[in-house]
Amino acid sequence: MRLRSLRKWPGVPTSSRHAGRRDLQALRAALALGPRYVALVASRRKATVLKESLRAAGADLAAVEAIVAPAGTRSPLRHRRR
Repeated sequence: MRLRSLRKWPGVPTSSRHAGRRDLQALRAALALGPRYVALVASRRKATVLKESLRAAGADLAAVEAIVAPAGTRSPLRHRRR
């Protein structure tokens, strides 16, 4: 799927030209949707800074702690029983 096609969906922030510059905005938008799983492609250090910013801005603490970063390090979907 191309990034251009994702822009049709509201609430799905995508940006390849501005990689990393709008991560905080994207995380706020993602958390506002109430997802079961949020993964962030970023270093552990950057993820820590972004999570601290979200906490300081008053985001739901449980939702912030549930953000997985770097992406793929732990996934609730990977360990599901069939």
